[in-house]
Amino acid sequence: MKSISKNIRIVLITLALLIPLGILVHQSVVMSDEYKLAVGYIHNNPLVNSELGEIRDCSLSLHKHSSIIKSSIDGNANLFIKTIGTQKTAIVHVHLTKAGSVWRVEDAYLLRPDGNFLVLPVNIRVVDMPRR
Repeated sequence: MKSISKNIRIVLITLALLIPLGILVHQSVVMSDEYKLAVGYIHNNPLVNSELGEIRDCSLSLHKHSSIIKSSIDGNANLFIKTIGTQKTAIVHVHLTKAGSVWRVEDAYLLRPDGNFLVLPVNIRVVDMPRR
Protein backbone atom coordinates (compact mmCIF):
# COMPACT_ATOMS: atom_id res chain seq x y z
CA MET A 1 0.00 0.00 0.00
CA LYS A 2 2.86 2.37 0.81
CA SER A 3 4.44 1.88 -2.64
CA ILE A 4 1.16 2.84 -4.33
CA SER A 5 0.91 6.09 -2.41
CA LYS A 6 4.60 6.76 -3.08
CA ASN A 7 4.02 6.21 -6.82
CA ILE A 8 1.01 8.52 -6.76
CA ARG A 9 3.09 11.22 -5.06
CA ILE A 10 5.82 10.86 -7.70
CA VAL A 11 3.25 11.18 -10.48
CA LEU A 12 1.64 14.24 -8.87
CA ILE A 13 4.99 15.96 -8.33
CA THR A 14 6.01 15.23 -11.93
CA LEU A 15 2.72 16.66 -13.24
CA ALA A 16 3.06 19.69 -10.98
CA LEU A 17 6.43 20.42 -12.60
CA LEU A 18 5.61 19.52 -16.23
CA ILE A 19 2.24 21.27 -16.61
CA PRO A 20 3.56 24.79 -15.87
CA LEU A 21 6.56 24.12 -18.11
CA GLY A 22 4.25 23.06 -20.96
CA ILE A 23 2.13 26.18 -20.50
CA LEU A 24 5.23 28.38 -20.53
CA VAL A 25 6.54 26.79 -23.75
CA HIS A 26 3.13 27.07 -25.44
CA GLN A 27 2.81 30.75 -24.48
CA SER A 28 6.30 31.56 -25.74
CA VAL A 29 5.46 30.01 -29.13
CA VAL A 30 2.07 31.72 -29.60
CA MET A 31 3.60 35.09 -28.66
CA SER A 32 6.50 34.67 -31.11
CA ASP A 33 6.87 36.61 -34.37
CA GLU A 34 6.95 33.42 -36.44
CA TYR A 35 3.64 32.17 -35.00
CA LYS A 36 1.99 35.58 -35.47
CA LEU A 37 3.19 35.69 -39.08
CA ALA A 38 1.88 32.15 -39.74
CA VAL A 39 -1.54 33.00 -38.27
CA GLY A 40 -1.67 36.27 -40.25
CA TYR A 41 -0.77 34.31 -43.39
CA ILE A 42 -3.62 31.86 -42.75
CA HIS A 43 -6.16 34.64 -42.11
CA ASN A 44 -5.13 36.51 -45.27
CA ASN A 45 -4.98 33.47 -47.56
CA PRO A 46 -8.01 33.40 -49.90
CA LEU A 47 -7.49 29.71 -50.68
CA VAL A 48 -7.68 28.78 -46.97
CA ASN A 49 -10.82 30.91 -46.63
CA SER A 50 -12.44 29.29 -49.68
CA GLU A 51 -11.70 25.80 -48.30
CA LEU A 52 -12.73 26.41 -44.68
CA GLY A 53 -14.98 29.45 -44.77
CA GLU A 54 -14.20 32.61 -42.84
CA ILE A 55 -11.45 31.85 -40.32
CA ARG A 56 -12.78 31.88 -36.75
CA ASP A 57 -9.80 30.62 -34.78
CA CYS A 58 -6.25 29.33 -35.08
CA SER A 59 -4.41 27.40 -32.42
CA LEU A 60 -1.06 25.69 -32.17
CA SER A 61 -1.44 21.98 -32.88
CA LEU A 62 0.93 19.64 -31.11
CA HIS A 63 2.50 17.60 -33.88
CA LYS A 64 5.57 15.39 -33.88
CA HIS A 65 7.07 17.37 -36.77
CA SER A 66 6.56 20.84 -35.24
CA SER A 67 9.80 22.67 -34.61
CA ILE A 68 11.32 26.09 -34.10
CA ILE A 69 15.05 26.67 -34.30
CA LYS A 70 16.19 30.27 -34.19
CA SER A 71 18.86 32.72 -33.25
CA SER A 72 18.75 36.50 -33.27
CA ILE A 73 19.67 36.52 -36.99
CA ASP A 74 18.31 33.37 -38.62
CA GLY A 75 15.86 30.58 -37.99
CA ASN A 76 13.58 27.85 -39.25
CA ALA A 77 10.05 27.03 -38.07
CA ASN A 78 7.58 24.29 -38.99
CA LEU A 79 4.24 25.06 -37.40
CA PHE A 80 1.10 22.94 -37.54
CA ILE A 81 -1.85 25.21 -36.82
CA LYS A 82 -5.39 23.97 -36.22
CA THR A 83 -7.55 26.31 -38.27
CA ILE A 84 -11.28 26.57 -37.63
CA GLY A 85 -13.44 28.11 -40.33
CA THR A 86 -17.17 28.68 -40.53
CA GLN A 87 -17.54 25.60 -42.77
CA LYS A 88 -14.68 23.22 -41.91
CA THR A 89 -11.66 22.67 -39.69
CA ALA A 90 -8.21 21.62 -40.92
CA ILE A 91 -4.54 21.69 -40.01
CA VAL A 92 -2.37 24.18 -41.89
CA HIS A 93 1.35 23.45 -41.98
CA VAL A 94 3.43 26.61 -42.44
CA HIS A 95 7.19 26.43 -42.98
CA LEU A 96 8.97 29.72 -42.25
CA THR A 97 12.57 30.83 -42.43
CA LYS A 98 14.29 33.78 -40.83
CA ALA A 99 17.13 35.58 -42.56
CA GLY A 100 18.51 38.93 -41.47
CA SER A 101 16.01 39.01 -38.58
CA VAL A 102 13.01 38.81 -40.96
CA TRP A 103 10.63 35.83 -41.02
CA ARG A 104 9.02 34.75 -44.31
CA VAL A 105 6.75 31.93 -45.39
CA GLU A 106 8.65 29.39 -47.51
CA ASP A 107 5.82 26.94 -48.14
CA ALA A 108 2.47 25.96 -46.70
CA TYR A 109 -0.04 23.13 -46.98
CA LEU A 110 -3.62 22.70 -45.88
CA LEU A 111 -4.02 19.16 -44.53
CA ARG A 112 -7.59 18.09 -45.23
CA PRO A 113 -9.44 15.75 -42.86
CA ASP A 114 -9.64 13.11 -45.64
CA GLY A 115 -5.82 12.84 -45.65
CA ASN A 116 -5.24 14.84 -48.84
CA PHE A 117 -3.40 18.13 -48.82
CA LEU A 118 -3.59 21.37 -50.75
CA VAL A 119 -0.44 23.32 -51.60
CA LEU A 120 -0.96 26.96 -50.64
CA PRO A 121 0.59 29.94 -52.43
CA VAL A 122 3.33 31.68 -50.46
CA ASN A 123 3.03 35.13 -52.02
CA ILE A 124 0.25 36.22 -49.65
CA ARG A 125 0.62 39.70 -48.24
CA VAL A 126 -0.04 39.67 -44.52
CA VAL A 127 -1.86 42.93 -43.87
CA ASP A 128 -3.45 42.03 -40.55
CA MET A 129 -1.71 39.97 -37.91
CA PRO A 130 -4.43 38.87 -35.48
CA ARG A 131 -3.88 39.63 -31.82
CA ARG A 132 -4.21 36.94 -29.19
